[in-house]
Amino acid sequence: MPLNTALILLAVLAQMLLTFIAYIVMVRGRFAAVRGKEMRTSQYVLVEGEPPHLARATNNVRNQFELPVLFYALVLMLVAINRVTMLDVILAWIFVVLRVAHYFAHTKGQDVVARMRIFGFCLLAVIALAIHALIIVLGEAVL
Repeated sequence: MPLNTALILLAVLAQMLLTFIAYIVMVRGRFAAVRGKEMRTSQYVLVEGEPPHLARATNNVRNQFELPVLFYALVLMLVAINRVTMLDVILAWIFVVLRVAHYFAHTKGQDVVARMRIFGFCLLAVIALAIHALIIVLGEAVL
């Protein structure tokens, strides 16, 4: 396996690890809330009335299946066509580091503007990956 491919797949695995961590934090928080009588299990049928710290954790888990899905698709496409460059690796790791920052801003912080800025930079990294993939695909189509 080429080094660039291994490095970008490590970024994908790191993003998946972040998603697993977000799930674990959410589930543990929910169990603790039910045990502590802060929530009733029936409230989780539709996820109603979660305390703010749990609602942030739940929203963050949902968020892990929005923009990261495009990241996964783009990386897997670049790997499938065997065209991963060091630029892609750098963009992927920038995305993952920013997603970690976004996780903390989303679940621990109160500064929505900072969280939006981090999200904006995450979006730019994915757009840059998409543009690079488009250039590659158009280049192949023209040849």
